Amino acid sequence: ESDRVAVDEGDWAEWEIAAGTVQLGPEGVRPHRIREQINAVLDAPNFVSGEGVPGGIRAAGTNLAEAANAIDGREDTFWEPDEDAPFRDWWIEVDLGRLVWARKIVVKFAPEGMGDPFLQFKVLTSNGLPAFSQSKAIRFAQAGRSEGLNKSQRVFEFDLKPSQEADADFVGDMFQFVQIVATASARGQGHEVSETRWNSLPEEERGDVIYFLRESSGVLRQIDQDQHAALSESRAGPIKYYRRERPRLAEVEVWTEGDNISLGSLSRGGLIGGTSNTGTERLAIDGDYKTVWTEQVGVSDVGNVDVEFDRELLFDLGTWFWISRVVIGFDRENIAHGFTGAFPNYVINLSNGQRNPDGSLAYVARATRETTDIEPGRFSGLFPHIFYQDNAFPLTRGRYFKMDYRVLIVPNWANSGIRELQLYGRGFLPQVTLQSAPMELGSDPRILSSVHWAADTPPGTQVQFRTRTGNQLDEEIHYFTNAGKEVTEAKYRKLLSFQRGDSTISVVPGADWSSWSPYYTATGAPISSPSPRRYAIVEATLRSDDPGQGALLRGMHIALDWPLASQVIGEVQPRQTQQRGERTTFTLSLQPQFQADNRGFDQVLVVLPSGAAVDLEEVVVGAERVRYGPEEVTRVETGTDSLWVQLPAPVVEGEGFVALQFSGVLYLASNAFAVQVGLGEGDERVWQRVDAGAGRSLQVLTPFSGGLLGEVAVSSNPFTPNGDGINDVVELVFPVFAVQGAKALVLEVYGLDGQRVRQMAPVVAHAAGVQRLTWDGRDDQGRLTPPGLYLCRVGMEVDAEGEQTTITKLVASIY
Repeated sequence: ESDRVAVDEGDWAEWEIAAGTVQLGPEGVRPHRIREQINAVLDAPNFVSGEGVPGGIRAAGTNLAEAANAIDGREDTFWEPDEDAPFRDWWIEVDLGRLVWARKIVVKFAPEGMGDPFLQFKVLTSNGLPAFSQSKAIRFAQAGRSEGLNKSQRVFEFDLKPSQEADADFVGDMFQFVQIVATASARGQGHEVSETRWNSLPEEERGDVIYFLRESSGVLRQIDQDQHAALSESRAGPIKYYRRERPRLAEVEVWTEGDNISLGSLSRGGLIGGTSNTGTERLAIDGDYKTVWTEQVGVSDVGNVDVEFDRELLFDLGTWFWISRVVIGFDRENIAHGFTGAFPNYVINLSNGQRNPDGSLAYVARATRETTDIEPGRFSGLFPHIFYQDNAFPLTRGRYFKMDYRVLIVPNWANSGIRELQLYGRGFLPQVTLQSAPMELGSDPRILSSVHWAADTPPGTQVQFRTRTGNQLDEEIHYFTNAGKEVTEAKYRKLLSFQRGDSTISVVPGADWSSWSPYYTATGAPISSPSPRRYAIVEATLRSDDPGQGALLRGMHIALDWPLASQVIGEVQPRQTQQRGERTTFTLSLQPQFQADNRGFDQVLVVLPSGAAVDLEEVVVGAERVRYGPEEVTRVETGTDSLWVQLPAPVVEGEGFVALQFSGVLYLASNAFAVQVGLGEGDERVWQRVDAGAGRSLQVLTPFSGGLLGEVAVSSNPFTPNGDGINDVVELVFPVFAVQGAKALVLEVYGLDGQRVRQMAPVVAHAAGVQRLTWDGRDDQGRLTPPGLYLCRVGMEVDAEGEQTTITKLVASIY
């Protein structure tokens, strides 16, 4: 029963967050950052392949227990082959957990004094396809090897080349598995040392001792120890002592383009489908080269009446990213089975969620491919054998991906397939959302007063909150099979006992919950969701317009107050005006309901519809309907956007009626009045929202007829711009109807010869209402225009087909 509900730095993990969209830490939460040029080995365990096995060490020919040391990011830990194991077992295999587009592989051996490099080795890669049909072994290809016999070089970098036909400028290769295989070993002849040093070595590090015979020609020939001992001093050659080879692999690094944005899209709420919508489209984004999404890209020139030629692949990434390239791995494996090659044409489009006038997503084309006859392939070059395609473009904010493609008419038919569709970019996610579970505010309903938060918001970033409130919670039961798939209750009941998994109960908002409030953009903002209420859900959104910057949200709290009344019901009459633009008298009626501990209220605040300005006419209070004139109550100064009235006395239990009568002109088609009652002064003041009860409304409708502009009134016409302070400007006053939000007004002045002499386009925060524009008789260069008649065109810039948005008036300038 405290005065706040708080969320601290360590509490964000309990909120509902789309998988992989934020970084949680001791300081708070910030958007996830998409990385460029990463070592894919380090996060391999975060990815699980189609077999359900996380990435990491897949196998080792020997000493499997220490194999993970080769992928831990440390150069002071090692994988060392067992020296007693057969040399053919000196290999290690890494599973990256997903298909990657890598540019180079780096192999690092133990630093000097801590071990030796492999005398010779090779690097193999695989995309996971079997070595041959029905084989459980996977097919590897050599990606690099060390040259000669090496005992000194400890870091090797292998630049990768495409293993399949690719764009001419395609750099790197696509694979999931890496093998490091030793191909030669010095064994007992690792490094030559002195006899003294050899004798000081531990027994297990002592290597070979080699004896030599000196031929009469001076040539040295290796012999055994007994032979050497029998030689005369002149024939006895040198004795060489060796430290045993300590082959120690410190690190295997696979440097890729960066984080593949496509991975994890479905788990964070994304979707993929398209024209065919076969359900297999997801195979193009599963990180597994062994799976393929196949699609028809060519049909016969006969019997194709029902074919959809223009098709699309649609992909919701689940959240917003900064994207700069799309890499496609087309299917090469099935060429021999009737498949033709890559798609013959496609256009890659991205959308950030903005909508066209018809409600569809607005896309921007980012890359286009069109087959030319010079490209090799089936059907006279229509289907290119370019299986790795890299489509790069300027960094673009997007969540929705669309690939348009057209089916061609060919002599027979043609199929193609996409093994993997990868998206890359960089920077902090431009928008992420966190949502709380229903928060209980207390055993009794409470007023949600204001929302506060602590955050670091670098330039270009922003933190916003919004809320929902209610008094009822419902329970939802979810049923799962033993494989973890959610099913309906009816299907769950039909399952055998061993097929049934868990059933879980979740708490969800009930029927009385409000919709989401508008966003709160500044800490300390008053909460606009209905209250008093028992429960609230809070949503936080972190936004960024700069990929290099991300906001850090540390903590937040909601300030609570005790209710002034258990509920206040409001209604505005009349609900509809007879004619727009006419002054009308309205009555706002309030009916409070009190409980014993409610304090009551002594003020009413009405936030008026855009453009409306009203005059208070009367206040009625109490069961006796005591009437007060405007001079008997205090109207607090607030500007023209609201009406704030201090009542003569507090309204408490037993005085359950308040009415405000006021007159004014409404300019919108639907005019909402936001009403609150209050008690107290200054920082101690408490506000409680007024709700519209059943069958009541706090909205007034106006007739939606006539143009957007009303009659233009011209004052000081003619005017005399001579600087004497009298009639120096002409003023044009006009009402604007049915236009929401900020707009640019227009004033253009023309001479009778048709030449424009002045243009102005000031932006007003609220277009609806009475607007005023003035002209001082000067042109765009600030020069006074000659006396005479001028045409003044006034209005506003809006996209309203068929509506009159400007009106022209004739004015006279004399001096």
